[in-house]
Amino acid sequence: MHDLILKKHLQFIRQAISFEDFMDSANQVFAELYIRTEFDRVFAFKDQEVLDVLFDLVTWCRMEELFLPSFHQMILETWHCRHEQILDIMKHTKHPSSISYIAEAIVLQDIDYLTKHDTDYPAFIRKCMWALADIHTDESISLLNEYRKSENAIIFQFADEQLRWLDGEKEMRLMG
Repeated sequence: MHDLILKKHLQFIRQAISFEDFMDSANQVFAELYIRTEFDRVFAFKDQEVLDVLFDLVTWCRMEELFLPSFHQMILETWHCRHEQILDIMKHTKHPSSISYIAEAIVLQDIDYLTKHDTDYPAFIRKCMWALADIHTDESISLLNEYRKSENAIIFQFADEQLRWLDGEKEMRLMG
C-alpha cells in the first residue's frame, strides 16, 4: 500500500501524472488504511456506531469488494444489526467467496433483532436467497436446491422462489 504512494510520487516528480492524480491516489490509500484500522477496532470492541460509519465510508468510496473479507467475517458476528446490509453488499458484488458465509449466516440462531419481530427473520432469509441466486454459481444453485428441501417453511419458500426466478419466472422477485 505504501509502495503505491511512493510509485505515484515518483510518477508525479517525473511529470508522468498530475498533482491531482497523485493526491487522488494518496487519498485512496489513506482512506483504505483508515477503514482497515477501523474494521480492526470494530471487531475488537464490537462498536456498532463505528460499524455504521464504516458502511457509509465503504459504499461512498465504492470499496465494497475490497473489504468483502471483512464483511464475510462481520456477517457471522451476532452483536450488530447490519446483517441485511452485508447481504446487500454480497448480492451486489456477486463474489463466489460469499457463498459459505451466507450458508453459515442462515443457520445462526442468536441474532436477537431478527427474532424479535415477525418480519425481520423472513426478510433476512429472503436476502440470503437473493444473494445466492445472484451469485449464480453451481455451488450457490446447489445450496438453493438443498434449501428447497428444508423443513423450515421460510427457507423453503425463498429458496423455491429464487430457483423459479432463475428458471425464468421473473415475477418471483416481486412476490411477498
